Amino acid sequence: MTGAQDFTHYIMLPHIRVEAAQAFAAPQLHGFPAMTAFTGLKTALERRCRTPDRPLRFHAVGVVAHDVEELATRGEFHQTRNPILKNRETRPFQPEGRLNMTVTLLFAVSAPDYWLHEDRPELPQQVHGMLSTMRVAGGTVVPELHPDPTRFPLKPVLMRKADFEDSWNKSTTADLLALPEEAPPPPLSEDGKGEKPKAKTAQKPPSQRRVPPLKRMLMPGATLLEEPGLLGQRLEELRQEDPQATPFDAWLSLGMVTQHSEKDEAGKVQWVSDRKGLGGVVPIAVGYGAIGPCHPAGTVADARNASVPFQAVESLYSIGRWKWPCALTDPIHLLWAEHTEPERGVYRVGMVSPAPVDEGTEEATSQPEIVSGQPQEATD
Repeated sequence: MTGAQDFTHYIMLPHIRVEAAQAFAAPQLHGFPAMTAFTGLKTALERRCRTPDRPLRFHAVGVVAHDVEELATRGEFHQTRNPILKNRETRPFQPEGRLNMTVTLLFAVSAPDYWLHEDRPELPQQVHGMLSTMRVAGGTVVPELHPDPTRFPLKPVLMRKADFEDSWNKSTTADLLALPEEAPPPPLSEDGKGEKPKAKTAQKPPSQRRVPPLKRMLMPGATLLEEPGLLGQRLEELRQEDPQATPFDAWLSLGMVTQHSEKDEAGKVQWVSDRKGLGGVVPIAVGYGAIGPCHPAGTVADARNASVPFQAVESLYSIGRWKWPCALTDPIHLLWAEHTEPERGVYRVGMVSPAPVDEGTEEATSQPEIVSGQPQEATD
């Protein structure tokens, strides 16, 4: 995705409140919209903002989630009540899942420098205003319920790429943020069981760490990054026990919470979780793959849009991990962009510049296979 890195500015729209957004990323996944919804928003926003007087181009988008709440009760999503028909029968509807969320959007754009002059209209304010009239992952943008301007600035930010990357890790004495110390573990008795402390100990004063202002705007929050190397590692582990294991088996195992029993030296049985070291790892949908040839526009009957080519596709899946955005050393590691290969029938999204592999983990040497899912229709 070399072309996605050829941008000149960053636009950050902090803490956008969205209600009734799509909760299903794919037929098998729910909890947060698919990243294809946000890359589609990027394209739609570019078409809305770009004019002869405003030559903008949106290259990539990053998303930081601050609050996500599924509209469900006792494990069942809330359904809308559709108007009844003339014969007083209930109108058929498709069951769906919705959620409310607060997200920060980071766009990588190409914008001329004269938009930064004081005598010009503020570009980020205009982009924010246009976004407020659009759908975000099928949801409606609403004002923040309880904004707190003293905690972090809520104004949109426009900065040159070099200045933004320089400010990403830069902090001053005025940017001190009080963070509480971790509570010490309770004392243990000889049998290894915890016991209540006899007297309360005075708590340590909170430590102060320098947090750059740009990162403070993202707190608290988490960003979704793709880590396809985990799929290949899990596939190798499964094939050591079952040579017939497939990438789909590895993908399912990374999405499940399972435990197995082990005996220690004393013969006691202990239950060990298979999710050790996989905190924040989730299966994700990354786009679509063709399952048939591409037909010219208007040649397929009852197509949703007869003015564009038609091709039957199915969902493509990969593995992602939720991470704290402030731990990333470069903001480009948050960005997602389209990666299409029409000759292969692959229409997916991916990271513009994947974050470096953490210490203690192995780096995948090759791109693992992507698991396919349920067939879906794509007309544009």
